Amino acid sequence: MSTTSSIYDQIQETLQQSGTEAALEKLAAELVSSKKFHELFEARKLQLRLQLGLPLLFSEAGDDLDDATRNKLEDGLSEICRDIGAALMADGRLREGWMYLRPVGENEIAKEYLLRTETNDENIDELIELALREGIAPAHGFNLVLQHYGTCNSITTFDAEMNQQPPAEKKMAAGMLVEHLHAELLENVLSDITSEETTRPTSNRFAELLPEREWLFDGNRYHIDTTHLASVIRFARVLSDENQIKLAIDLTEYGQRLSSQYQYENEEPFSDLYPTTRLYMNAILGNDVADAVTFFEKKARECDTYNQGYMPVEVYIELLSRVGKPAEAMEALIELMPDASPKIGIAPTIMELANSAKDFGRFTRFCRENDDLLGFVTGLLHSEKK
Repeated sequence: MSTTSSIYDQIQETLQQSGTEAALEKLAAELVSSKKFHELFEARKLQLRLQLGLPLLFSEAGDDLDDATRNKLEDGLSEICRDIGAALMADGRLREGWMYLRPVGENEIAKEYLLRTETNDENIDELIELALREGIAPAHGFNLVLQHYGTCNSITTFDAEMNQQPPAEKKMAAGMLVEHLHAELLENVLSDITSEETTRPTSNRFAELLPEREWLFDGNRYHIDTTHLASVIRFARVLSDENQIKLAIDLTEYGQRLSSQYQYENEEPFSDLYPTTRLYMNAILGNDVADAVTFFEKKARECDTYNQGYMPVEVYIELLSRVGKPAEAMEALIELMPDASPKIGIAPTIMELANSAKDFGRFTRFCRENDDLLGFVTGLLHSEKK
C-alpha cells in the first residue's frame, strides 16, 4: 500500500474509531509534516468550528452567532492566520506567508522573518517588494536597494517610496545614503590625492582634505555623480543622528567647491544648496543658531507663497522647533501659515509645538480666536494633564 493511500485509510479509520476531533488532528499533523500550509489553514478552520460547536461547513446562510461566540471565532481565525503565516515565512515562502499575516496586522512577525532571511539572487526582488513597498520593514528594503542596485536606483527609490514612510524609517534611509555616498566619494578623492602626491592622507573629512587642494576641481573635475550628491544633500535635512549630520555637512564642503555648472538650481530656501544646507544642519547641531534663524526667517518672510509655495515658511518653523524654540515656532506658524496649518508636512503641527513648548494656553487662545471649539477643549484637556 502506498504512503498516500495509507494516510487516507488511517484518517478514515481514525474517524470511525475515535471521532471527528481525532481525525482532524491527524489531518492537521499530516499537513504540517508535508508543509501543505494552505490546506492546513482550512483544516485548522474546521478544528476551530468543531471546538465552538458550529457546523463544520460554512453555509451560504452564514452563521447566526451570539457576540461571545463571534468574538471567539474571529480571535481563533486571527490566531490561525498568524500561525500559518509564520510557518510559511519560516519555510521561505515569504509572499505566501504575508498573505495570511497582512489581514491580521502582524507586521512585526513578518518583519522578524524578513530581517533574518538571507538574501540571494532568487529572493532579492521579493524581499524588496515586501519590505519596502508592502511597508513591512521600509528601511531594510531601502538598504537592500542600496546594496544590490546602487546609488542611482536608491535615490530614485527614496524620492518615490520613502517620502510616504514614517519619519523614523525615512531618517534611517537618508542616513544610509549619506554614509554610503560619503564613503564612496571619500575613497575617490583619496585615490586622486594619492595618485598626485604619492602619499595617502590619513584624514577622512573633506573639510580637512580640500582647502589646500583646489587642484582637485581643476577643469570642472568631479569625483562622483554630481546629481547624486545634490539629491543626497537634499534628503539629508531629515537627519537627527549627530554623526550622520556631520557627514552631510562634510559633503557640503565638497559640493560647494564644484564648478558652477554643477551647482544645480534648487527650491527655496535652499536655492544655494550647499551653503544653505550647511547653515541649516550646523544649527541643528547647535552651531551658529542665531545666524541660521535670521537667514531662514528672512527667506520665510520674503517668499512669494503663491508662486513658491510654503516650503520656506515651513523650513523656518521646523528649524525653530529643532533648535529648541517651540514657542517661537508656534508664533511663526500662527502668523505665517493660513489657519496655522502646515501645507506640505515639513513644519510640526500647532498641537505638536504646544506640547513641545508646554504652552497650551497659547494654543487655546488661538482656538478661541478662530472658533475652534474642539481644538479649544483638546488643548484644555492636554493642559490639565500637565
